[in-house]
Amino acid sequence: MAANAMRGCRSKLSRVAAEWLRRVRGRPLGDRLFGGALLAYGVALWLFRPLTPFEQDEVLFLKALDRYDVALHSPHPPGYPLFVGIGKAVRWLVGDPVAALQLVAVIAAVMAVAGVWVLARRLGAGRAAAATAAAILAAAPAFVFHANVGLSDIPGTACSVLAVIALVAALDAPRTLPLAAAASAAAVAVRPQLILALAVLGVVAIVAAARRRRWGALALAFAVGVGVSMACWLPAVLVTGAGRFRQAMVDASAWAAAHEAGTRLPELPLTTAARYWLVAPFGTYVLAALFWFAVAAGAVAWWRSGRRRLVGVALACGGSYLVAAPFAMGAGEAVRYILPALPFLALLAAGVPMLVPAAQRRGAAALAAVWCVAAVGWIGPLVVLRARTPAPVWACLTWIAAHEDSTTTTVVYDGAFRPHVGYLLSPRGFRVEELRPGVRYGSRVPGGSVVFVTRAPHPPGEVLLERDWDVAALRPLSRHYYDRCVVTRQPDADSASFSAGFRAVAGGWELAGNGTITLPDGLSSQLVRVRAGGTPLAVAPAGSAPVPLPPGGETFVPLEPGARGAVRVEVRGGATARVPSLELFPVGNGDAAWLARDAGERDLLVPLAAHVHGRMRSDWLTDLLLHNPDPRWPLEITLRWSQRLELGGAVLSGTQVVAPGATALLRDVVATVFHTGGAGALHLAAARPFTVLWRTYDANAPRTLADPAFARPVAGDQASARGTLALSYRPGPAGVRSNAAFFNPSAGPVNVRLELGRVGVDAAPVVRVLHLPPWGFGFVDADQLVGAADRTLTAELPLRFAATRPVVAFVSVVENASNRPRYLFPGR
Repeated sequence: MAANAMRGCRSKLSRVAAEWLRRVRGRPLGDRLFGGALLAYGVALWLFRPLTPFEQDEVLFLKALDRYDVALHSPHPPGYPLFVGIGKAVRWLVGDPVAALQLVAVIAAVMAVAGVWVLARRLGAGRAAAATAAAILAAAPAFVFHANVGLSDIPGTACSVLAVIALVAALDAPRTLPLAAAASAAAVAVRPQLILALAVLGVVAIVAAARRRRWGALALAFAVGVGVSMACWLPAVLVTGAGRFRQAMVDASAWAAAHEAGTRLPELPLTTAARYWLVAPFGTYVLAALFWFAVAAGAVAWWRSGRRRLVGVALACGGSYLVAAPFAMGAGEAVRYILPALPFLALLAAGVPMLVPAAQRRGAAALAAVWCVAAVGWIGPLVVLRARTPAPVWACLTWIAAHEDSTTTTVVYDGAFRPHVGYLLSPRGFRVEELRPGVRYGSRVPGGSVVFVTRAPHPPGEVLLERDWDVAALRPLSRHYYDRCVVTRQPDADSASFSAGFRAVAGGWELAGNGTITLPDGLSSQLVRVRAGGTPLAVAPAGSAPVPLPPGGETFVPLEPGARGAVRVEVRGGATARVPSLELFPVGNGDAAWLARDAGERDLLVPLAAHVHGRMRSDWLTDLLLHNPDPRWPLEITLRWSQRLELGGAVLSGTQVVAPGATALLRDVVATVFHTGGAGALHLAAARPFTVLWRTYDANAPRTLADPAFARPVAGDQASARGTLALSYRPGPAGVRSNAAFFNPSAGPVNVRLELGRVGVDAAPVVRVLHLPPWGFGFVDADQLVGAADRTLTAELPLRFAATRPVVAFVSVVENASNRPRYLFPGR
């Protein structure tokens, strides 16, 4: 029975194949040749696909195939849900995620070229002109370069062509408008930027249907468009989480506004915009000039020949996109961003032969063929290079993964390589840090080392590996990011030194006999947290007797720079012991001694305690070190957190008990004690004296032997009724962002009058009154105080305040490049 079914299936397939071959043989020879050329084009793209991924977004899409989460940039906002869904399906078929996305791109490239042919024919072009348009698109350097790369650009381009074909059909037959709505919604779900290419023609199709009073088709098209959009986008939002998805979109917009400032029109000079948008996608000035001449001349030729609808559709899609895109997108990626316009521009360029008499059109077509050959000849070597040579960044990172110990190596990387590092090294257990200006990186683990992965050697250091695509023509197409990569090992002078007794193992450290931890001269003081496992230890700070540490016990001891400040750890009896925790925490000068002193305060204030997502992809957390100086009795400390007024102004309380004579580490205090999020001031009080150190920091910023450092809190006598704060105002990626904060440490309401000095002798100060309820915490953004009129200034502005009761006032200054904070109080 099964055999009969199999024979029946084979027979049916044979009949289908025979019917398909019959129809192919019945097509004109030119159509068959065009189909064969399409097949050869697709095969060539697949054979010469890149050996490894290289683009940032390409790696983010690879991450999305493993786990979709827009908030984690897997992929980057807004999420491209349909493209990722198609990629997941193809990955299920082929197994390899890189090959899956490349295969999607290759198939889409072939569909885009075929779609241009179909669209040209639909709009009245002859077979030769349609083939010319398809050939121009297939040979365009930017199109060829991205046609087999695992990005959404080429699939989006193909979807835009298919959506335009459907919209053109809807102009003739409004009953097909629902199909056009579905195609347009799907195209936007593949690549949302395509709305710039489809909006004008979509509005025209809607108006045309309305003028014919095809209300049923319009209603159904609306329902279909919404339905397809919901089917694509709703899972993306739900998988990510609605709140996290919204915040990811807000963060992406803020990042683009900060980092793409000056790279869009109208801020970008027109000559620069022309170079990025009109020349770079074609490789050379000659190829670009010939293309744009052909577009202009072809539009005129089509118009004169009566194909005005063709010109209108091409301008409505390609022309409107090309006009709008430089205002909405950064010019640095114009070689990719121009792709959705290319099919419609190629359609116009194919009209050039119409300028000459029919007898001479073969010569004009031959000129178009020469342009195509020249374009492929220019881009071809670059495509072959990618197919034969691994991408420099990928090669360097895979070398690190193969040759470096993930338990002891810290990798500091160029920010352009963030997705690559997150995909290749982070899952393997490497400690990774993004390279930030002014940060001194060092290792804090036994036998540890620091390697830099950058575009140029990072001095001083030993170059371990250097890879590059040393072809000048490739740099604009790879956006000057991915053509070179260097791995450099940093000298040990910037790292803590662990003697031979220490050894890093999975989940902790191991100590044989005894070991010494030493800091090189010039580094910041540290607090060393040592926690014993099942074997007792002894910990001896510099110049002090050993402190016995029972099994499971924990202690914090100071570590100062130089040999005299070393810390010694011993295993009783010289055995080998597992040390579950051995951490170094940077502290300010003298703060370690202040924390461990026998005296203390009964009332202290941490000016800013947070568990909140901030600007510049920051996640702010607060840690505390609480010390009970009394060796006899435990101490209960009351913590009262006053949330920022604009976040709700809640006042929450909690307690923490510290053992006699002990120091307790309280990580992420807002989340662990108050089980909430936000930012606010933290008041600590106890019946007996205690000490505390605090740090509020970006969890995504570099962790070094200098940052984030613990500091002393604010004492009660630091509250004042009036004073002056220095408000730094330096916007931009290399500048800072500032906020002024005021805490009311009393049970009565307080009014605070703020007066911001302005730049210029005649400029009137900005005056604002802040109302603080009992225990209230107010936060004022510098942008709000400065105002839109002065956003271009860069200055240190005096902010004077006068309150009806003493308040704790400070300015928070955060470096935009590193997200390192500083807290400035009146008079400092």
